[in-house]
Amino acid sequence: MSTFFIPHQYKNLIFVPKNKESINLPEDVINIGDCAFEHCKDLNSISLPEGITSIGFRAFGNCSSLSSIELPGGLTEIERSVFSDCSSLSSIGLPEGLTSIGQYAFSNCSSLSSIELPEGLTEIERDVMWYKKS
Repeated sequence: MSTFFIPHQYKNLIFVPKNKESINLPEDVINIGDCAFEHCKDLNSISLPEGITSIGFRAFGNCSSLSSIELPGGLTEIERSVFSDCSSLSSIGLPEGLTSIGQYAFSNCSSLSSIELPEGLTEIERDVMWYKKS
């Protein structure tokens, strides 16, 4: 298994190596930037610290081996296209404090058959689970 450890001094994650199966984030990380994990096709496991408050555009886009993820409790918004093209994603845990899900957030997640929405959710943009068959 190829695991990558992020040093503790980083609070904003903007890029990770693309060839890792597992990534351990320190509790200090509060922001995952746009496209930070995009095209990490081997990534199948990640544990997100509870302190994360934002996850950027396409942060996990095209992580085709990622099968499940639990989003941290401090997250209030899922940006546009965050998990698009995660074809193996079959399970996602949404936090109770989530209020908004952006357009195409789960587009082309062909293994994701259902999502349990939290009660406090007030906005779901169009085409959240859009799927294009090849």
